[in-house]
Amino acid sequence: MIARPERISRVHLILTSRCNLRCSYCYQDRKGPGRMRWETLRAALDLGLASRRPRIGFTFYGGEPLLEFPLIRRAARYVKAHLPAGRDVEFSVITNGTLLTEDVARYLARHRFRLRLSFDGVPAAQDLRGTGTFERLDRLLDSLRSRHPRWFREFATVTTVLLPETLSLFADSVAYLIGKGLTGISVTPTIGPAPSWRKERIAELEAQCRRVFDLSLDHWRRTREIPLLFLRPSAVGGESRPSRISLCGAARGETPTVDVDGELYGCGLLSTSFQRFPERVMQEWIEPMRIGRIDEPGLRERFAAFPEAAHRAGFFDDKQAKRSSYGACADCRYLARCSICPVSVAKQPDNEDLAAIPDFACAFNLVTLGWHDRFAERIRREALGDGRRPAAAGALRVRRLARALRIEAGAASPTGGSS
Repeated sequence: MIARPERISRVHLILTSRCNLRCSYCYQDRKGPGRMRWETLRAALDLGLASRRPRIGFTFYGGEPLLEFPLIRRAARYVKAHLPAGRDVEFSVITNGTLLTEDVARYLARHRFRLRLSFDGVPAAQDLRGTGTFERLDRLLDSLRSRHPRWFREFATVTTVLLPETLSLFADSVAYLIGKGLTGISVTPTIGPAPSWRKERIAELEAQCRRVFDLSLDHWRRTREIPLLFLRPSAVGGESRPSRISLCGAARGETPTVDVDGELYGCGLLSTSFQRFPERVMQEWIEPMRIGRIDEPGLRERFAAFPEAAHRAGFFDDKQAKRSSYGACADCRYLARCSICPVSVAKQPDNEDLAAIPDFACAFNLVTLGWHDRFAERIRREALGDGRRPAAAGALRVRRLARALRIEAGAASPTGGSS
């Protein structure tokens, strides 16, 4: 496989390694004063504009990207002035929300930015992210919903990071976020270490997901909306099991990241401007996958060589050869469907085994995929009326629901640090 700039669907831009929060579990453990120069940003924007895709995306994150809001505005003006005829563009910003003033919100709504707000839910859960920030974000959601209702419904989503320490609050947090009128809620397990996780706690995760299932089903019955992304019918693929499976699609080079210093990576989670990796991981896994600076000659050749470099490093490959305490991945019914971030493997303390999947991430996939299947079957039966309605009409309703809930290819972004 060869990566080509014309196949790029989205460019992620780390505008700054600074952040105004210090979240307790943030994988970005080396905050600094880094800021992307305009010349670097312009080169990154040109990389995306060179794509031949009919729609190209640009995602701004950090650190906290709203610390560089003037740079975001300048970038959007540049892209719109240089966008080839017949092409479309989508802008996204991943933020912790604490700097999202009404002026900023008005700009984002006017220019139809997709907003990914990092917010973990009820106060006790959010306090682990940023002490004292719950009230501010609670007011923010109310303000966005009131002042920009259409944009809020169509373009605002929340990303919640689940920790072993906040597991008991999971369902309460989901109920709270649904109650705020959000139509998109993404939940991801922490990328960093989870030392308090114990294998038997999977039963606790099951119980929380049972509650999430019940409240989501009730919400769907009333509104025909499914805010939880992991429950949506099109959120995961089928049951096919190819012989070789990658952990994620970053090695394809279709959604590259440009770091604050101009270094190009297949994924922002590999960036070294704001985080540390163990020495062996850095030398053997990360370094081989550096694509190099975006403003240096030979970018196209280096970009084309990235997938093979990633393959040789073994960082993304052979999910079927991985394992956790819950068993071998090759034996798992969800092998082709689960999502495991390779960086979560690298972030485990003293881990030098590429095949060792973090237990917490594995448990999250096992449980949520199981509840996804139960939810899909339940709404299918209810849409069909359990045989009490004409099957053809019910099947059409299911197809329409699936189309309405389809997640856009490439819309997902890497988990954005403290943001």
